[in-house]
Amino acid sequence: MKDGDVSDLILLPRRVVQQPTPLLNASGDCGACVLGGLTDLPLADVYAKLQRNGPRPFARSDMIDALHDGSRMGLFERCYTSSPSWTVDDWFGEWGNVGWMQSGPWHNYVRLGLEAGCYAIAEVRWAKDGPLGGHADHWVLLCGARTYWKALGEGFGDRCVGSPQILVSCSSRTTPDEEWVEPSTFLRQRGGFNVLLVRPPRYYVVSDGP
Repeated sequence: MKDGDVSDLILLPRRVVQQPTPLLNASGDCGACVLGGLTDLPLADVYAKLQRNGPRPFARSDMIDALHDGSRMGLFERCYTSSPSWTVDDWFGEWGNVGWMQSGPWHNYVRLGLEAGCYAIAEVRWAKDGPLGGHADHWVLLCGARTYWKALGEGFGDRCVGSPQILVSCSSRTTPDEEWVEPSTFLRQRGGFNVLLVRPPRYYVVSDGP
């Protein structure tokens, strides 16, 4: 592998809907934007069909209800709304059982979901300011995984090291529409550990490409 090469690519086709202007909800429409991208429903219909508690932003409990309701309506083939947690080895225990210390097993879990055609819905800190920034306040969609190869640098010749990455699709107008992020960075800056997995009908998986 050379610097900048990509391998082990999994890429699902759906992306979130961009936040509307003006907002339908003053606190933001990111949850509805995620569900709109997964279902092709207009955002007003997302609120009408999938928000049990009226036209308000989606809290975590609302999102879980929406996935199960959507499955009963035929909008989704599968949904998984509970997440596993892995123990942290003793020599990494100084911070407790935090998400980024589990980034390897977490990434494997998300990747297995993607390979099965499931998107991962993650609740995150929009400001990327870590756990001290406060509670999650934004929804994003994880829709791809890959290994990105980087040169080791001077003194190592052409040797490269592979870095796992996930593809984050975001509805905010002030962030990239999508970006590749290393799992440990994602979990440390944004949270999003307890993902919700959902598979729309007629899914497609593109893998092993550039």
